[in-house]
Amino acid sequence: YDLTTVSNPILKFSMAYAIEEDWDYLYLEYTTNKGATWNNLAAYTGNNSILSAYEFDLKSFANASSVIFRYRLVTDAYINEEGIVLDDFIIQGGVDASSNSLSQLRLAQQVIHKIL
Repeated sequence: YDLTTVSNPILKFSMAYAIEEDWDYLYLEYTTNKGATWNNLAAYTGNNSILSAYEFDLKSFANASSVIFRYRLVTDAYINEEGIVLDDFIIQGGVDASSNSLSQLRLAQQVIHKIL
């Protein structure tokens, strides 16, 4: 995502999860260097079986022209739970109308249906 022309960007998504608490983790990660290094934005473990809304303020990425997000699930083989459901992944914010790069702005809604 190119966030240089987005004011007050907010990452939003819906998620429910049931994974083994303190042994299995879902990490929400990001990179600003095309995957050379990944940084942790959030970590989840345990059970939240109700589809809930999550959001993160991305103002600190205002000068980033290439931000990539990913989810990484780390599990063991001992106890198997239901897993993770993700939906409505979107970056919301104002667009700088004075920018000529509107045609290059790629902030389309990304729907992630289910990670097993």
